[in-house]
Amino acid sequence: MRFLVLPLLVLSACAEDLAAVAPLVEAAPTARVTAPTLTSGPVVAADGVTLTARGFPPGVLVTFLRGASVTTRPTCPSWLAGGCTALRSPVVLGATTANANGVAQLSVGVPAGMTVGASIPFEATTAGARALRRTEVVAGHDVFGVWTDAYGFAHEIDQQRWRQDFGVWHIARWDAASGAIFARNDAGNTYFPNRWSRFDTSVQAGQVWYCQTAYAAASLADAVATPAADATDLTGGCAGFAWSELVLAEPDIAGVWTDAYGTTHAIDAFAWDQGWTSFDVERYSNLDRVIIAQNAASAPFFPGLWSRFDWTEVAGEVWYCQTAYDAASAWDARQTPAADPTDPANGGCGGFAWTQLTP
Repeated sequence: MRFLVLPLLVLSACAEDLAAVAPLVEAAPTARVTAPTLTSGPVVAADGVTLTARGFPPGVLVTFLRGASVTTRPTCPSWLAGGCTALRSPVVLGATTANANGVAQLSVGVPAGMTVGASIPFEATTAGARALRRTEVVAGHDVFGVWTDAYGFAHEIDQQRWRQDFGVWHIARWDAASGAIFARNDAGNTYFPNRWSRFDTSVQAGQVWYCQTAYAAASLADAVATPAADATDLTGGCAGFAWSELVLAEPDIAGVWTDAYGTTHAIDAFAWDQGWTSFDVERYSNLDRVIIAQNAASAPFFPGLWSRFDWTEVAGEVWYCQTAYDAASAWDARQTPAADPTDPANGGCGGFAWTQLTP
């Protein structure tokens, strides 16, 4: 069994500029909606759409999100079409401030050679911190978060580390203006341990790209001195090769499940909802198979405190353990030791068996 991850394969360069006149799409605030029908057809790189949401308090920050494609481009030619996207794996399009009339507008570029689509599902929300945590924007940097690449490999990036399925890089420096990240290869990496790498990153039309420009530099200074990759040529500007796209990934355990007691678990990047209570996801890791979440304020037990959920898969069966349920903070929940996944059917979860989930 493989958990749900929604990769989006992008084969051409993205738009950099916005059209002066663009289609207008409106959304109710905080609601996930399908927009009115638009005029579709081939577009050029400079084309875009303007998303509009009304009814917000003046001056608040409004974040716009869209879903990630569940198919590859050959069978999903429309960037935002309702038949190709769903807000299961939200991508942050950007944020803007509501004007004096409570209206927020955001112009978004459309990748070259793609159509706008007949309908555009998107969300506009004032839950800025909750929405933006998907990319953990720090000092203008847009690449921190949980990702998957076109080959299905996981990438988990924060201020300290760039982790992949096959290695770890310890970030020593990053340049928010240029998108360059400089990191030391972990001592346990198979290739070039303890050497230095340079990762160039670029965010274009809401899509994130990277090039590992250096991977075996002798020092941090040598990595910094490595010439930057060419972000104007996504198909060949990475030392003659294409840049790699990163697509935001949901938790691998995302989906709707039922446990042995008949409780339904609806899990996504934002919440773990069990019907009788829910948890607001603060962060997650597919490499560590862990979710950190805040108990709902209305929860019957330990409202407003923090939980840690570990999950595992054994012989095609999915199991979870609520390892912490009354932690005082997200930090405390993260520091809770992980449950033991060795034999989930019989123990390892605080002296009890793990809970099995079935689709």
